[in-house]
Amino acid sequence: MILHDIVKESQEKDHPVARVIHRNEHFKVIGLSFKKGTELKEHVAHKPTTLIVTEGEVVYSEGDTERILLPRDIQVIPVEKPHAVRAIKDSLCFLTQG
Repeated sequence: MILHDIVKESQEKDHPVARVIHRNEHFKVIGLSFKKGTELKEHVAHKPTTLIVTEGEVVYSEGDTERILLPRDIQVIPVEKPHAVRAIKDSLCFLTQG
């Protein structure tokens, strides 16, 4: 039910919605829902992180580089490197951290 809830909530917000789906002492899985046009502004990941797109289309930006990610695309996010994610379409993604 968590994924349905975050998708519904993201449609009512002007920013992405994230919820932890699973965690243990070493690893975390986060569901991340974007409404078209919303973005996670530039930030850094403090742990090894991977972005997995399951629905929609997002742009991953890191420095001067941009990469369009489609369903089933995976982006490894370097630790402590500034990056941002913007939704081209309504999108559902997973982040794995740890």
